Amino acid sequence: MPGLRRMTDKSRGAMDSTNRVLIVSDGVADEQPLIDAAVALGTPASAGGTLLRIAPPAWSPLAPLPRPLPRFPTGGDWQVLADASLAELDIQRQRHPLTLAAHQPAPWPREGLTALTRQLLTPPHGTLLIVRRPGAAPYRRVLVAIELSADRAADCLQLARRFAPAAELTVLHALPRQPDAADQACPPDQREAALDRLDALLDQAGLSPRQAFKIAECAHAPELILDKERELLADLLVIGGRTPSALRRLFYRGVMPQVLAQAGCDVLIAPAQPR
Repeated sequence: MPGLRRMTDKSRGAMDSTNRVLIVSDGVADEQPLIDAAVALGTPASAGGTLLRIAPPAWSPLAPLPRPLPRFPTGGDWQVLADASLAELDIQRQRHPLTLAAHQPAPWPREGLTALTRQLLTPPHGTLLIVRRPGAAPYRRVLVAIELSADRAADCLQLARRFAPAAELTVLHALPRQPDAADQACPPDQREAALDRLDALLDQAGLSPRQAFKIAECAHAPELILDKERELLADLLVIGGRTPSALRRLFYRGVMPQVLAQAGCDVLIAPAQPR
């Protein structure tokens, strides 16, 4: 196949760092939807990228059957790295600003996420797109979950516009629940303050407040995100963290596993921000 290189042990360390797209696969799931999504999003996939096939765990009694290579965009310089380790994944994540991976249901629901997905969420990392619904891109309805205390929360809005410039945009912020409120309604002043801050973030991201529908409610964050994702029929959910340590706190509190496990649409995770 023209423009395709299989990486050897010697050439792995000399990969071209200008490749913009990293496709991560377990070697079992269909990889074509990931390639198609990269092209549909207008990423530099046509210029090339890397397909990284993760080796099965050493304890696994089953090895995946060899899967035929997907159809790569013509004219691009694509590289295939097979039997890669999770440590290799970390290296390649730092070399590629954008990573695409398919959603992988955990074999045991109580675990929430597979080891590969957990590794993908471990900072530092660039932008990560988890493809749950093949063929959804280009996106038409985007929900952006905003953490107002983030130093660069506006980056999530810019990311949403970059990947879905023509989509309907909804911006969501979950306020803490009021322990003494029977109906869980937000105090009007807190809700209005949150909406004003969302307006300011939109302006900071170069967007008019009239370009997005804004939601601020007192609720458990993952429940509110998932409820609105279904209610709005969103085909892309954008979510981000403040710092690597904050992302870990967000992860272990159950927000990220619950959202990734139950969302019905693709999930775009903004880069972890430096300390």
